[in-house]
Amino acid sequence: MQEKKLQHVLELFPYGLFVVGSMDGNSPVTIIATWATQVSFHPPLVALAIEERSHMRSSIEQSGLFSINFLRSGAKDTARKFTRSSSQRGTDKPRFALSESGIPFLEEAVGSAGCRVVETHLTGDHLIVIGEVVEARGEEGAQVLTLKETGWRYRA
Repeated sequence: MQEKKLQHVLELFPYGLFVVGSMDGNSPVTIIATWATQVSFHPPLVALAIEERSHMRSSIEQSGLFSINFLRSGAKDTARKFTRSSSQRGTDKPRFALSESGIPFLEEAVGSAGCRVVETHLTGDHLIVIGEVVEARGEEGAQVLTLKETGWRYRA
């Protein structure tokens, strides 16, 4: 299979853009993720794919909790604060509110799903985390930021 053709086809998938939060001891940790989706209504389950070697993996595995936070459409500058290459890491830090369960919710998110890990599956170079949504916050009717809107690409 031609690598270029494969990459083109894989880029046809629509990707969200999510700020994933978990806890490392008493501190929230975050990543930008593009692979997250709902997988069940009853119980409410979501699937999240994170890089196998990510620090987020150990945080999620140790705490057993994570949040998926949705940014408002147009919030590319906010999303950039969570990227690996961000030079803004030390300045204007995003604020998190801890729920009663200890799940970090991004305060400026237009919606957040707080999850308890129920399963994990190592597949290829990513860990698939299945979480039951145990808390939810959000604005009705909010439009969310997507990967396409940012002009960014997720590549291996």
